[in-house]
Amino acid sequence: MPNSTAEASNPKAINKDEIARLENEVERKHELVTKLTHALEVQNDKVKLQKKILKDREGMVTQLISEKDELAKAVAERDRKILSLQNDLYVYGTSKKTVKRKSAEETLSEVSPEDTASPSKGEGKQNKRGRSPSHDSISVEEAAKKLARAHPKSPADPETVAKILGTPSKDEAAKKRFTNKSPAAKKSKADKLVSNVELAPHIQRKSQVLEIPAEPADDLPEGWLQKKIPRTTGKGHDNYFFSPNLNIRLSSKKKAKKFISMLSETDGDEAAAWSLVKDEGAKGKSKHNKGRKSKRKLQEMEEHDDGDKPAIEEEVTMLSPKTRRAKANKKKLA
Repeated sequence: MPNSTAEASNPKAINKDEIARLENEVERKHELVTKLTHALEVQNDKVKLQKKILKDREGMVTQLISEKDELAKAVAERDRKILSLQNDLYVYGTSKKTVKRKSAEETLSEVSPEDTASPSKGEGKQNKRGRSPSHDSISVEEAAKKLARAHPKSPADPETVAKILGTPSKDEAAKKRFTNKSPAAKKSKADKLVSNVELAPHIQRKSQVLEIPAEPADDLPEGWLQKKIPRTTGKGHDNYFFSPNLNIRLSSKKKAKKFISMLSETDGDEAAAWSLVKDEGAKGKSKHNKGRKSKRKLQEMEEHDDGDKPAIEEEVTMLSPKTRRAKANKKKLA
């Protein structure tokens, strides 16, 4: 008790716990200062690195500017050389032309006009054939006068004269005026068949058929899809079923189930199953046609049952269906 009272009475007495707390606080602040110092050093290093990079880039920019100036000088020098070459070529060409013209004038001055005169068409033919034709060059008016003098009793045809003179007569001018060389284009069938009936919204564009959403098919295995495509007329729709892997389209659920049964035979290979379905469909059609033919033959044999069935069958096979029907009708009437 006396110690506690003494410490309480002494204002300079320091608590040990308070000292420990202050020491911890000092250590914590010291650690924080060291961390901040380290971060500051890192930032200084980064700044130095950025300054170095910036300096290098400035050097590159100055180098590029100097190269650009050198290239501009080289381009200017090249343009100057091109201009000088063009001038030299122009001077050379003009001098060559003047030399040619002077030489031609000298040769013409040396040759006499009689030598330079070219022989006419008639003279050339006279040299070749030994006669001089009367094909002298005359004007169009003289040709028209000659044509008129050739038939003095009958006046010259104005159309012929117009053809020679190159001016059309009144009749020809009228014909040309009313002749329609480029008639108006006729309306095509496509324009005539254009209807005002608006198409259904799902067939206004072909691509919209593909935009119909697919739904999971009922009563079929997982992965099969079904599309309800509306018809072009009416409010009905057609159901199409699509296989999971190859997206093979089937037009009915019956065909889809048949295709699924074929998949069990081909170990899930849709391509092989589809080929089997097509082959079976082709065989079914041929069997159906054969059955119809055999039924028709049996009916005709029953109608002509005279005790000689093989002969009738042979006759039936040789004749066409139309002839067989005609013969059967004749026998019925008899």
